[in-house]
Parts: sequence; C-alpha cells; structure tokens
Amino acid sequence: MSTGTDAAQETSRTPIGIGLAGGCMIVVVAAIIAAAVFPGDAIPGRLLIVAVVVGGYAAVVPDLRATIGVAGVAALVFTGFLANRYGELTTRDGDVWWYAALIGFAALLGRAQRWMTSR
Repeated sequence: MSTGTDAAQETSRTPIGIGLAGGCMIVVVAAIIAAAVFPGDAIPGRLLIVAVVVGGYAAVVPDLRATIGVAGVAALVFTGFLANRYGELTTRDGDVWWYAALIGFAALLGRAQRWMTSR
C-alpha cells in the first residue's frame, strides 16, 4: 500500500516513453549538428558533440532507464551514421565500438554528476 507522498511522486514522474522519445530526438539533432560541423573523417569531433549531449541528458533526466536507452540509441546513431555511412553498424578498423563505449561513459559521468548534486 502506498502513502500519499509515494502517490504524489508517482503522478509527477514523467513516463519513460516520453523521456526516451525526447532523448532520442535530442540525439538525432546532435547527430545532424555533428555531421554539419565536422567532415566525415573527423570522428573524434563528432563523438565529442554526441557524448556531451548524452552526458548532459543523463545529468538532467532523473529516469535511469531513459538514460540507458538514449545512450544506446546514441551509440547506434553514432556508429551507423557519423562513423560509417547509410546506417551500417559495421566497423572499419574495429575502433568505432570503442568510441561508442565513450558515449556510455559520458552517460555514466552525467548520472554521477546528477547523483553528487542530489546529495
């Protein structure tokens, strides 16, 4: 049985679908900006933009499940469209997935920052 404060927290919480959809939209916009700012062979610059956006999202959004989903989508978008072409989730030299792991690390740093400011 839930108390009144638990019910108030549950009703004020944003559904995961809304947070996930909003985060995916932000990732797509970040990918478009990264593709416009950096040429195709400037993978570290493109990675920087996507990682900063994912880290910022993780620091702002309270739902951990949405953060994990957005980080996963960001890794796939980066690998398929920014590091490769036409949405191919393949690697050229095997290093693209290491770059995608850095996106996950940025999400972890964002969550850590959120945790530290909440304490």
